[in-house]
Amino acid sequence: LTKMAQTNYSQRSLSDVTQEQIKQIAAYLDQMPLCELVDQDGSDSMSDEYWRKLIKRLGKIERKYINLLDKSYIRSLEKEAWELKSPSLKLLATLQSRGLQLEVFRSCLEHKEVNCVSALDILTNDMQSPIIVTQPEDCDLDVGSVLKLHCKVQSTQCTSSLQYQWFKGQEPLAKSKDSTYSVQQVELSHAGQYTCRVKNPCIVDPKRAFVFSRTVQVTVHPPPRAPIQETIHPSEPPVVEVVITTQPKPVNTQYGSGAIFTCRADGLPGQAITYEWYKDAKKIHSDTIGDLSLPGVTCDNEGQYHCVVSYGSRNIESDRVKLCVELDETDHIEITEHPKDVQVKVNETITLRCVAHNTSNKELVYQWFKDKSNKQVAGSSEFTLPALHFKRDTTCKYYCRVSLKGCNGKFVKSEHAKVTVKVLWFTDEPDEPQDIDGCVGDPAIFYCRASGLPAGKEITYLWLKSSTLGGAPTPLPYSGSDTLIIQNLKDSDCGYYICQASDESQFISSRSVHVTAKLQYDSDEEKKIPVIRFIKQPYSLAVEEGKHFSLVCKAVASSDDVCYQWYKEGAMLPGENKEHLHTVGFGSYYCVVKTKNAYGCALSNTARVSEYIGKPIQNSTEAERSFMLKEGVPFAQEKVALLIGNGHYMCKDIEMLKAVESDIRNLHTTLTALEFKVISLVNLKFHEMIKALDQFCMYLQSGVYALFYYSGHGFSCNNATYLIPIDAKINPLKCCDCISSHTIENHIKGTGAIGIALLDCCKVSDKSTLPPSLSDAGSSTVNSSTYIEISACNNGFRAFADENGSMFNKALVQCLKNKVKVHDLDQMIAKEMHQQCSQRPHRTGTIHGDMTLHDPIRRLLDNDTKIDLLLQQYSKANSVPDPVSLNIEGEPYVQLVLSFSAEFSNVLKVKVKKNISVTSVVVDKEFMKSQGVDVSSDQVSDGTFSFKIQSIPFNLQLPLKLCMTVTVKRSDGQENVVNCVHQFKEKFMFSSLIRTNEKVDFYV
Repeated sequence: LTKMAQTNYSQRSLSDVTQEQIKQIAAYLDQMPLCELVDQDGSDSMSDEYWRKLIKRLGKIERKYINLLDKSYIRSLEKEAWELKSPSLKLLATLQSRGLQLEVFRSCLEHKEVNCVSALDILTNDMQSPIIVTQPEDCDLDVGSVLKLHCKVQSTQCTSSLQYQWFKGQEPLAKSKDSTYSVQQVELSHAGQYTCRVKNPCIVDPKRAFVFSRTVQVTVHPPPRAPIQETIHPSEPPVVEVVITTQPKPVNTQYGSGAIFTCRADGLPGQAITYEWYKDAKKIHSDTIGDLSLPGVTCDNEGQYHCVVSYGSRNIESDRVKLCVELDETDHIEITEHPKDVQVKVNETITLRCVAHNTSNKELVYQWFKDKSNKQVAGSSEFTLPALHFKRDTTCKYYCRVSLKGCNGKFVKSEHAKVTVKVLWFTDEPDEPQDIDGCVGDPAIFYCRASGLPAGKEITYLWLKSSTLGGAPTPLPYSGSDTLIIQNLKDSDCGYYICQASDESQFISSRSVHVTAKLQYDSDEEKKIPVIRFIKQPYSLAVEEGKHFSLVCKAVASSDDVCYQWYKEGAMLPGENKEHLHTVGFGSYYCVVKTKNAYGCALSNTARVSEYIGKPIQNSTEAERSFMLKEGVPFAQEKVALLIGNGHYMCKDIEMLKAVESDIRNLHTTLTALEFKVISLVNLKFHEMIKALDQFCMYLQSGVYALFYYSGHGFSCNNATYLIPIDAKINPLKCCDCISSHTIENHIKGTGAIGIALLDCCKVSDKSTLPPSLSDAGSSTVNSSTYIEISACNNGFRAFADENGSMFNKALVQCLKNKVKVHDLDQMIAKEMHQQCSQRPHRTGTIHGDMTLHDPIRRLLDNDTKIDLLLQQYSKANSVPDPVSLNIEGEPYVQLVLSFSAEFSNVLKVKVKKNISVTSVVVDKEFMKSQGVDVSSDQVSDGTFSFKIQSIPFNLQLPLKLCMTVTVKRSDGQENVVNCVHQFKEKFMFSSLIRTNEKVDFYV
């Protein structure tokens, strides 16, 4: 690409390319993509040769080339292929004559719809993939002849190391490692189709390292059956020649009837005559009578038959005759039910159905095919498609061929069924907006939720409004969430509303909803809408069939009492207007909370209640591992994660790690999208790491997915990995000053939870700095089916990173976006890392079964208390102080507004919105440091100052005073410098989890 950028392509055309390069490019365009030979996902994107893809792409971007899509021109190119010529060479000559710009041609080859990298390499003088310059040819041989197939390949690199492999059908041929495959004496068994595969070992990418020749047909004819001529010796009696007296005759018969071929021969009396019958040169029967009887013939019996008469050592062949099978009117097949068009979501299965009958009630054979493919995909009346995986909405077409049994060549074809796979969709009702018929002054809530894959992909929402149905809609401001709230309906709010949900590649639109307002109020009657805050939300449950359960929704309003109304599947539940809902039945539930004056309104979470089939039999390896829904899907009672990143070490001899915070931030975002409750901490000391681990494990229990992740410095010693806190000292570095992986394992396994530990650190061991008396002499105890530990590298190796993050973290985040089983996670990470570096992850322990980190959350009825405490921990860990307004002494008209947000669970981000007369706000960093916290550098953006309070300790001393120096510019032009102090009187974030009188337990 760099070489191409240096060349002025905009002034060059395809005619400037040398004829030798044109021939090489044509050779690549004639080929099928390699993944067509190895992928089985049925994707349409790889169903054509490269030259077909090139034509389609040119027709999309250049109107003057759209006539290349003309069927007559396509057929002319296909004729070139049938005659073993190059259709691409003819296509390129056409494009040269039309003056195709080289830049347009290059962009087409590079586009993902074509992606012919090898042809691109030729244009950039950087050809690496081998190219076949001489293709093998079809052979028509007799038995005993010599077979030679030759394939000549050209490559710019490693020419002497090219590796050849010949195939017969799909089977590789032994001793066929050269460019020429030969057989000195051909037998009938050598007939078939042959292909040569050539590999350039210097190329790592398998799609470019391999090239396949065209498939050739080798036909082998049996030796002719000439009459036997004997030389008569004077001492021997004369030889009587065997003579066929009755030749077989052609037979025309009805389907299902019988057919008989007869052959008779005479020879010497007393000598046995053997009759061998052949169909299409394949032996099918042998006897001494000469009759071949075929009862109940089908179309598969059609063919050419002959008999070989054996008389002693003498053979003679009969005439070759045909058997024709005719179908009568009663064998006519009629399709009574054609497969129907259907829409399916990614990762869902769907069943297509085709029903046919014939009046003779003969057995029918069903064969399913994907459009544009001759490969059968199913063989019954119903065809169940497996879970399909695509990155964009994709449409596939399938059809069914129905024939009588044994008559596959005579069939009727069903209509095509269009299967549309949706990557982005609106979830179940009531997740599309509903019509609203309200009154002026009432609140209105529109709720529209979309889902998509891969999980964690960002979905954005846009609400639009039009005055009339079908009118031009206009976007609404501040409508970027799945919920649109109109707090006070006005007459101007009436109209039609639509929600558009989109990801980075496509969008979908909801149905149009109509909003009307019946009554109108005077403007002086407008009231302040109370703010509703939820104290407790309903949560999803897994319950046994027929068992009653309760859902709870608690909320408070800032200036009024609240009332409740419960809904199931979008329908109001009459009489269910209390905090608690006692009911039975599976489905989706949510609660609408309003203030009693009807001016405030809010919508709770949606709780999905599914059928629970219990957990596996006790005392088995699966006993504590998973809980299952009726659909066979595992679920978690809760999913929690503790992320620790150490990058700013206090010891100057330990290297700083700049990308740690980026690693923690990326993983936090990914896990949050998977419904994990996440605590993210950076730059912890030894006792803080221990305490964080204690708090993380405090309320874990069976059925909870507990994920621990560490990014920072580490080392290995005696089968254990040690995590280095920021207050560790070296010379020597002691194991007792670090956190052992055994400590993490013992913490999590002791709770009964399902544990996943991910250690993103080096595992190099320096024996000179690890006194044996202080090293951990234990061995790994990861041997259960409820705990797995994956390290970024093997013992004795380093973990690599760049300025954007660690290689392990990047691969991990990419894998978590896909639905990967936990016991396959290390293999998938290794595949992702293989593209970047030679580092390989190491796994100990295992978790069997189908558990993934995408599993849904469903709580059991008997585990409310401990799960509630667990959720309270995570709520506290990410709680921030409420916004405050600060008055400045001596400046009655100047005010500062402080707002807070959590960057990590121990890093508080503070934004100071200033008055127009405030010219600067400076934090007293030395004073803050004296209180045990660090403050980052100030930043100014659009009249707002921001800074971070970093490494909030667990033993935060209250009150914490935030001291700022404020400069105010007065109307007379003079500046007034004032000290402004805000006191934090309550603990927040990570510090709120710890009580000052608690005893810290150390596990070394």
